[in-house]
Amino acid sequence: MRKVLFFLCAVFAFQAASAQNRNFNRICKLPATKKIDVSEFECIYDYWVQDTVLERWNKREMILLVGKKWNKYMNYNYFRLDSVISTKDKSKLTVGQYESIKKEYDIEWGSDMTSFILKNKTDGMLQVYDRVMLDRFVYSDSIPKWNWKLHNETKKYCGYVCHKATTRFRGRNWVAWYCDLPVSEGPWKFSGLPGLILAVYDTSTNQRFIANTVRKKQNAIVLVDRKEMKTTRERFNKALKEYKGNAGTMIANSGLVQKVTSTNGDSGPSYKRIFFNPIELK
Repeated sequence: MRKVLFFLCAVFAFQAASAQNRNFNRICKLPATKKIDVSEFECIYDYWVQDTVLERWNKREMILLVGKKWNKYMNYNYFRLDSVISTKDKSKLTVGQYESIKKEYDIEWGSDMTSFILKNKTDGMLQVYDRVMLDRFVYSDSIPKWNWKLHNETKKYCGYVCHKATTRFRGRNWVAWYCDLPVSEGPWKFSGLPGLILAVYDTSTNQRFIANTVRKKQNAIVLVDRKEMKTTRERFNKALKEYKGNAGTMIANSGLVQKVTSTNGDSGPSYKRIFFNPIELK
């Protein structure tokens, strides 16, 4: 009997490995991309967020690409992944090769690292591309009319003398430090100051953007052709908050996992909160 079980296990393992190899060897079907501009200026930021409920910090690198007509703000690792993929022959790139490159740049499947913001300078609108669990969304938002107050204080970031400015926006009080580079832009949705914003944080200091690299460089600003669902900022933020606060329930109800009932009648999975601290509180 043991020999039979061992044989069956070996067969199943071989079949699973064979299926995985077939899957990894097939050509990767990547979404089409459209070049919409070329960056003239780039800034890389360390973005720190603290979840005050879980008492944990999360850090990621983000990049701002500033073009003539468009800006793009996105995860720096995903930008690097896109740059590498653009040098490959996509008609021959296998799933295994693509997954290997993703692993090199620490890209997790289903993560929010693919989220980005496009700013159209000609019509004064932002397009925010983001996701809730596996669902992709896009919503339009007008470029904020920032009510900045300028101060006389100065600090240095990335070797540049920066000037202080403060404002309140959607539930948070912000402190920004901008340099004399004539680029009236910044990370996320920030803009509207006399120079490039190199640091900005809220007064609670649990949201921080600090520049680590400033450079003049030309890179393609591209739009990925995916099938996002259109929504509004309010609806998206509400859905994201519900998911992050009760992820287990949403995953269980999605049918992606099977509920397991224990002897005492409780069903899994554990309905735990996911790391979350929204940048917009209103």
